[in-house]
Amino acid sequence: MESKLSPKKEAFAQAFVRLNEKSAAYRESHDTSKMQPKTVHEKACRMFAEGKIRARIDELLAEVHDETVADARERREFWTSIMRDEKADVRDRLKASELSGKADGDFVERREVTKKLTLEQLVMGSNE
Repeated sequence: MESKLSPKKEAFAQAFVRLNEKSAAYRESHDTSKMQPKTVHEKACRMFAEGKIRARIDELLAEVHDETVADARERREFWTSIMRDEKADVRDRLKASELSGKADGDFVERREVTKKLTLEQLVMGSNE
């Protein structure tokens, strides 16, 4: 992000990503000891609506998403490590091998059709 947020605004953005609640994030990032709950809520909503803060929150959420979601390469590495682990249960090793093969397109489902079907019957699974 090009422009830096003030320390309190950055703290609000960080707290919102962690807590997923505007008022709680505002209370954590500001001194609200002398504020009414309604005032805290209003100020939190105003802060949340600021474009630079929303952009920072979106940026932080994208980082969290990137760190928590396994991509295809990470899954394949995991499956490969299980598959090659001689101490792992044979069933686990076989399942890892199967999942890796499916991800790579090694398995193809084939169907033999012995009678003429319309495209609709074939797609809908009708045997009539």
